Amino acid sequence: MLSGIGPADHLVSHGIPVRMDLAGVGARMYDHSNVPLQHGILGKRLSMARYQRSNRAARLTLPYHFRRSGPGSGPFWSVARFHALRNCRSPGTGSVLTPRVAGEEGAGGGWNIQALVHPGRSILDRGKMARPGFQFDVNLLRPESYGTVRLNSGGPMKMLQWTRAT
Repeated sequence: MLSGIGPADHLVSHGIPVRMDLAGVGARMYDHSNVPLQHGILGKRLSMARYQRSNRAARLTLPYHFRRSGPGSGPFWSVARFHALRNCRSPGTGSVLTPRVAGEEGAGGGWNIQALVHPGRSILDRGKMARPGFQFDVNLLRPESYGTVRLNSGGPMKMLQWTRAT
């Protein structure tokens, strides 16, 4: 919405020039609950976290691009399981084991020394910092809680407001 795409009346009320009037932007947002279980490890070579830096990401993608080999040739998600709770035809939960721990401590924190040392984390990964380890996530795939997301202001620092539908 900050880019000018969304409900025109809402954008204008925050002083944002309308590029495209799309009433459905931010509407019918579902709350996908996620429970991450994280376990850190000392052996950095066992984890995919080592590829988060830009120069190391190239080591992950280039061998695959040119030779179809290397660590990028395998799935990033090691194990995934989907389970139907009520309806056998459609899964209700998903479980994923990932060979890295995703930290969110940098998100929205503004600029700091870590942002200067590791610009890829701040710019490309939106503040998420991978650490050596394994993460097991359990997700709700078909949530029943939903609502609407709207801008709280015309600026990027305090921009979202969640309204839960009943």
